[in-house]
Amino acid sequence: MDQKYQKRLERNLVKYAWLKIFIMRVYLPVIGVYLVMVGRLSLTEIAVIATIATIILFILQMPAGYLADKFGNQWALKLGSVITLTGPLWYLILPNFWGGLIGLTLYQSGQAFMGGTMEALVHDTLVKLNREQQYIKVMGRAVSYGLIGNVVAVTLVPLTYPICQALPFLIGFATQVALFFLVRSFEYPELPRQRAIKDPIEALHKIVTKQNVALFVFYGFLAGAAFMNGVGEYSQLRLTELGVAVGLLGVVMASGSLLGAILGRVIFIFDQVRARAFYLFDLVLMTGCLLLMGLAPNWVVGVAAVIVFVGWTRVRGILYQSKVLVDLKHVYKATLISALNFFANLWQMVMPLVLAWSVATRGGSLAGGYVLFAGIAFLAGMVFWLWIWFAVRGGDSRT
Repeated sequence: MDQKYQKRLERNLVKYAWLKIFIMRVYLPVIGVYLVMVGRLSLTEIAVIATIATIILFILQMPAGYLADKFGNQWALKLGSVITLTGPLWYLILPNFWGGLIGLTLYQSGQAFMGGTMEALVHDTLVKLNREQQYIKVMGRAVSYGLIGNVVAVTLVPLTYPICQALPFLIGFATQVALFFLVRSFEYPELPRQRAIKDPIEALHKIVTKQNVALFVFYGFLAGAAFMNGVGEYSQLRLTELGVAVGLLGVVMASGSLLGAILGRVIFIFDQVRARAFYLFDLVLMTGCLLLMGLAPNWVVGVAAVIVFVGWTRVRGILYQSKVLVDLKHVYKATLISALNFFANLWQMVMPLVLAWSVATRGGSLAGGYVLFAGIAFLAGMVFWLWIWFAVRGGDSRT
């Protein structure tokens, strides 16, 4: 391989870490405040915006992955960067319901095209460099740098809001411009394909096997459990109930992200663990943290449980991506990762409702609700884990 070409490929791995920073909304912590204070939106209107944008992402997720496989990673990443480019500016152009809806919809739509494609590009790069088996190690390192960058950006950018309400969104636009040029600087390796991808029905048939669906459902189920229960609004309410000051909630979440950055550097050790053993470990760890959030006798235990939960959820997806990219060796890489994200989004619409029901069943007690929810999540997760077990024994794939 030409040395200059090899260097360009190796730079892809460094650029991916920067991409993980720029693709995030650094203005995220001030969106709610801005829409309420400046746009005069109600909490219901903000919820409607989030719901519509989530549905759009849900609809686009797998078709976008298929189109990335059909037309190439370069096409999909460039299109995604164009779609997200002006998103932050719409909050300033139309500081009302429609501006909020357009801004979030553009971000979610761009994410649909970039989500699975980024990881597929990294995998293609490693295949070209004959380093495919290092996927977890390389991704873990990149995610570590990305998480540290995100913590710094999300901490500092909101501090500009009191100076000028438009500044966080202008900085956000600058990061999208950087993203726009970054995706154009990647070296996009050409790999021999087993056969041309033409028919979407045929592609779907290749992806939807008993083994794959079982794995997708299991992964998505736990991702749904993490959505609002461990890293979102419910955990924040539970921590304040335990005596944590509101002003320190951001510190707790940042600590979780920093733990994720540390875990990212050592996550490759799980590559030596058999797939089904890792899935069981994932289930026990996540439901165990949720149980601790409910049973926590004081804020120390509650904070520790949340930090571990947040840190783990920041990196666990890398291992699942490795299973579908490295172990399954499908041609439809972006489609596979998009399928993982698709099922995660599906369960993210379901699991918060299950937790809300659990809390209501326990008389409005968050502590009791978390305990009940953890029990339901563990039992349901075991059913899905056994589904994977029997699908594997059926010889549907290698995982």
